[in-house]
Amino acid sequence: MFTKMKMGISYGARCMTFVHDLACSVAGNECSIVQEKNAVLSIPNRSRRLLLDCGDNICVLTDPEPSRTANHLRTLLVLGSLHLSIPHYVLVHFMLLRVLDLNNVIVTTEMLVSISRFKHLRYLGFSIHFIEPLPESICTLHHLQTLRLSGCCFLAELPRDMSKMTSLRHLEIDFCHQLTHMPANMGELKFLQNLPIFIVGKDSGCGIRELQGLKLGGELTIRNLQNVMCAENAQEANLKDKPNLQKLHFSWGRDIDLQLEGNVEQTLEGLRPHQNLKRLTVEEYMGVRFPHWMSSSLLPNLIQVSLINCRRCEQLPPLSHLPFLKVFVIRGMDAVKYIGKHFYGGNDVTESFPSLKRLTI
Repeated sequence: MFTKMKMGISYGARCMTFVHDLACSVAGNECSIVQEKNAVLSIPNRSRRLLLDCGDNICVLTDPEPSRTANHLRTLLVLGSLHLSIPHYVLVHFMLLRVLDLNNVIVTTEMLVSISRFKHLRYLGFSIHFIEPLPESICTLHHLQTLRLSGCCFLAELPRDMSKMTSLRHLEIDFCHQLTHMPANMGELKFLQNLPIFIVGKDSGCGIRELQGLKLGGELTIRNLQNVMCAENAQEANLKDKPNLQKLHFSWGRDIDLQLEGNVEQTLEGLRPHQNLKRLTVEEYMGVRFPHWMSSSLLPNLIQVSLINCRRCEQLPPLSHLPFLKVFVIRGMDAVKYIGKHFYGGNDVTESFPSLKRLTI
């Protein structure tokens, strides 16, 4: 039996190798992978899709005739390390690129200025970078559909004129912890589908109503909710009409004025999400009571709920009859003195939390 299994695995591996070799043969130089230990990497002639990987070696991308080879290049993916350098005089020839992903590459100001001239770009990624400012000229990439800045931990702000990038569909800014505000008029990005973080500001065009017309999906963290001035503004975010949002995280600043307690409660009441929501986190909420929509009947599809540092809430929301709730996290709920019928939703405790796997208090 073991011998047959071993022979089957060996045969499958050979088939996969054959398919890989056949694909490489058909693609020819059109799709190339450069993975060398040499100090100098060059672009294969007539390559249209190129993957560079120098590992832990100190490498420099060069090309003796960049104007000839780069005219064919449409996709440039870089894997590897901070040891790869792409000189400005080489990068400037990549004007016809559609996809450029610089993963862990040292990006200079000159490189950023050059990239802003790539008018045909559809995808631009700077994942896990130490870049701080992005030049305003990036906003002239009117055909760009995806801008990936995930993990740019020193990025303090986004370009002011980002609302002019009207083709943008995905703005990946998760783990950009230094961001303090959003550019004005983000609501003008009508095709935007993926926005992991929105930071509510006080200035004109930076409020929560900018989310109103966006057809967002996936996950969304809304920070600095203390800057929402009234419940009407919260309702204008129109979260209840965004059925593709699967995960919501509401967060207030820690220095919120306790005199705004009533306004805080109205704000959360106005942020009612669509019933399709699966994961909900409420953090640093300073109201005394949770909103009416935090109940089993209005959010029936929840599978995870986290209530973190809601220090003035006196009761837990009635979520015991959620049929799919698997994870319930309660942390920093200092004002809760007891858990009674309001929480269980009736007298029969045995029918509560039918799917719960993990409870953290």
